[in-house]
Amino acid sequence: MSRIRTNTFALGTSFFVTAFFSFLQVKIITNFLDQNSVGVWAAVIAVGAVLGSFSEVGLPWVLVRYGAKYDAEGRLIRLGKLWRFAFAVYFPGLLAVVGILVLGGPGIASFLGQGEIDRWLLILGYITVASGSLRAFNNSSFRGLRRMVAVAAIEIAFGATVTIALFLLRSDLSVSRILQISLASGLIWAGVGITHLTRIFSRIKAASSAEHLEAPVVPEIKGFWRGAAATGIFLVAIEQLDKPLLASLVAWEQLAVFHVTARLALFARRLISVPFQVMNPEVTHKWESQRREELRKDMELFSKLALGLGLGLVVFLSVFAKPLILLASSESFLSGAPVLWMFTAVLPLACLHQPMVMFLRATGKVWFSFAGDATWLFTYLGLGALLVGRYGLPGFVFGQVVASVILLVYTLAIFHHLEFPRPPLGFFIKRVLLSAGVWFLSVAGGRVLPVWPWWHYVFLGLILGAVANFLIIRGRFLTSDEEKRALDMFAGRGALGKLLGFLISWPHPGANRTPPSGNGG
Repeated sequence: MSRIRTNTFALGTSFFVTAFFSFLQVKIITNFLDQNSVGVWAAVIAVGAVLGSFSEVGLPWVLVRYGAKYDAEGRLIRLGKLWRFAFAVYFPGLLAVVGILVLGGPGIASFLGQGEIDRWLLILGYITVASGSLRAFNNSSFRGLRRMVAVAAIEIAFGATVTIALFLLRSDLSVSRILQISLASGLIWAGVGITHLTRIFSRIKAASSAEHLEAPVVPEIKGFWRGAAATGIFLVAIEQLDKPLLASLVAWEQLAVFHVTARLALFARRLISVPFQVMNPEVTHKWESQRREELRKDMELFSKLALGLGLGLVVFLSVFAKPLILLASSESFLSGAPVLWMFTAVLPLACLHQPMVMFLRATGKVWFSFAGDATWLFTYLGLGALLVGRYGLPGFVFGQVVASVILLVYTLAIFHHLEFPRPPLGFFIKRVLLSAGVWFLSVAGGRVLPVWPWWHYVFLGLILGAVANFLIIRGRFLTSDEEKRALDMFAGRGALGKLLGFLISWPHPGANRTPPSGNGG
């Protein structure tokens, strides 16, 4: 099995297993806490995540980028020094943010505006989320080494530990207890990762020349690190800052509904990102090795694969929005269906710009990606805050749709300016129109879908999957060459490859297909 295939399988397995654990965690929390407390928990976690990005300062991105670079240059001994440097920066930052919360916690609690949060709960929430930075440093080092199996094992173990503890203590849950469980589990599995990496870096050091270790790492990384720090802060803000803002504008119960639907949408976004987590160090490695033609082909293939996956998720989440919300929480959260429908409108746009954003970061152009992220965030929050009063939570999420359109246009312009490889403009126009049609039909189906026994939904899902496969093949979504490359990269020629080959060639053999003319746009 090739490295890319192994890493994709590892991260894919990790994604689905940890997503299942995350689903169970939300199910336990929403059924054993009242809706008001769920809103408080969501707000505290969000504030902790935003503050945690300031003590993490983008160093996980640096570890991935320079781990792959050092590997390509035969200087892996430098990664161990960079990993230790990340911890040296992290701990003073942790203490500084705790000090800020001691002094400014009452002000933040007052901004949230509903009187159920104090500085000590904010500090506990921050330390809980910040403990995840330790795992992030470890996981980024493993990714830089292109050892995704270790990442998968640690994240699955962490998710299992939290889920089991929540289940065992479900009758005695509170916001503080949930945070304490996550903090303890995070520290345990961060320690496991640290131990494993210490052994790896010791072996690398013993087998490497000392000359690569002696020079300080900061001069080498500082240009990229500045952009990565800004980008890392904004990426967390993109996922989390909307919840503290909403807490100041709506009731806790509405925030709880938003949180549940946002978690379902986050599942989709993170599933889409799995191939790009694998490809990020691969793109860096190929870029540093001057393999430009391979990168051009990879960009078009991954853009198509991402959109295919994204449209499948649009159909799944939109058609089954109500049963999914019931499955993940309870009937009191069903008002979130229109919110989830609006979230799904963002997915195809993200699939179109995400491969290009990944390419910018992987090749060191982080300031361009930072400018795009900042524009997206300010557009989303500004427009969403204006619309939430009149149109409710769907109006708030509509800000994401507008922001994603702007980000796609911006990224296309940047790629044109830098003369980077990307599909032609017609490729994007056709697929935006296709995505809009799929979204409208899927939402219409979700609105009229009745409440059925669960096995009816499984049967309907299989029918939709077969129809989608038929349309993708008839529509020549991938050329024959792209099908072969995708199968070889992700499945190989064994049983899995044969199964996937059959699925993507039905309803007629892929070998008999004639590739569409042009560049596949």
